[in-house]
Amino acid sequence: MRLINRSKESPVGRIACDLALKAHLEKSGDYGKQGVVTDYMVRAEGAKIRVEVKNGKESYVATAMTGQRRLKCLPREYGRE
Repeated sequence: MRLINRSKESPVGRIACDLALKAHLEKSGDYGKQGVVTDYMVRAEGAKIRVEVKNGKESYVATAMTGQRRLKCLPREYGRE
């Protein structure tokens, strides 16, 4: 199982993603159900950061939600087709 940290911009976001990946691995085990997205609220260096963890086929991908989402990154059900 690969643990992928997608937080590139802030060091606090990187720490939060590492903590969320560790918690998700303990909760879901090595291979969780594919395609599931789980949100975590993590306290890192005094800041509460929302982290989104996606289950892939052979990996868990964590992204810190520290800024605004771009419209092209929204899921399909929000009008993008």
